Amino acid sequence: MSKSRDSRKAIELVQQYIPAGGSMLEVSSGHGAKLSRLKALGYKVRGTNFSKYEDVDEDVDVDNGGDIMKTLPYEDNAFDAYLCLRSFGQVHTVLSRKN
Repeated sequence: MSKSRDSRKAIELVQQYIPAGGSMLEVSSGHGAKLSRLKALGYKVRGTNFSKYEDVDEDVDVDNGGDIMKTLPYEDNAFDAYLCLRSFGQVHTVLSRKN
């Protein structure tokens, strides 16, 4: 499945299960394109990236340095839902390097 198709499907699933106005966290949000779209649809959004992206969409908040191998800096139940697409390949790479 292509990245754009994955993104469209993720947004459709969010709309299906989370009412507009709900809060979303996207782990490894990259440039924030999905979050920007969700924000335009009425969701409260926040992203996190391990690395800093210079050209993140200006209309979304993204926290840098978030390590999904450790605890993220958010309170329990701070978000109604979260997205984590295409991140587990990166986790596998990190784990492979440790072994």
